[in-house]
Amino acid sequence: MKKELKIDPRALPCLLDYNIFTGKLYWLRRPLSMFETARAYKTWNTTWAGQEALASISVAGYPEGTLLKTRVYAHRVCVAHYYGTWPEDEVDHINGVPTDNRIMNLRPCSRKENVRNSHKRSFFTSKFLGVCWAKNVNKWHAQITVDRVNINLGYYEIETDAASAYDAAAQQYFGSFANCNFLAPENVAHERMGQIVEIMRRVPDWAPGLPLDAEATVTERMEK
Repeated sequence: MKKELKIDPRALPCLLDYNIFTGKLYWLRRPLSMFETARAYKTWNTTWAGQEALASISVAGYPEGTLLKTRVYAHRVCVAHYYGTWPEDEVDHINGVPTDNRIMNLRPCSRKENVRNSHKRSFFTSKFLGVCWAKNVNKWHAQITVDRVNINLGYYEIETDAASAYDAAAQQYFGSFANCNFLAPENVAHERMGQIVEIMRRVPDWAPGLPLDAEATVTERMEK
């Protein structure tokens, strides 16, 4: 939604409250100067102030809504709200859940990088990414697509072995944008950990009590 660019991102903190830990946006009270009449001012604030914002779900499953007469996606607004600038290209949901707009789950990316983190395609005959049943050899076939080129990863007797082969290739070719069948790539986990630690350091209420071993504290929170 490129029309969003006409909205100054510096105005977002005046219009919306963004909870970085839940990913939710809420309408803030608006000043009288934004309305033509005192009645409109009172009506809007009574109806919307404090309510969740941009929460309608699009056909693609993304929260969206209208902001200053402009249709916008909530995840793009969250990024602009947090960083103070609109993302130049796309925004990737690291865990693949389009409604999870916590800042730790959002990262600006290119279209190519975003596609790399896509999930299982419905026409595959396996529950695993990059795996399908090869009837001609009666084995599980592992493959991966890189820059529109299909790469054969071999045939396997056991389905999970084929899935593991895909995971290894995904981490090799896609790095932190790899969407794996089993454990997330270590670099993704470290990236998310770093984001959380940075968020903790930015929040005034947490900063005074932040321990020296911040990463250990974050790990404990993630495991709960």
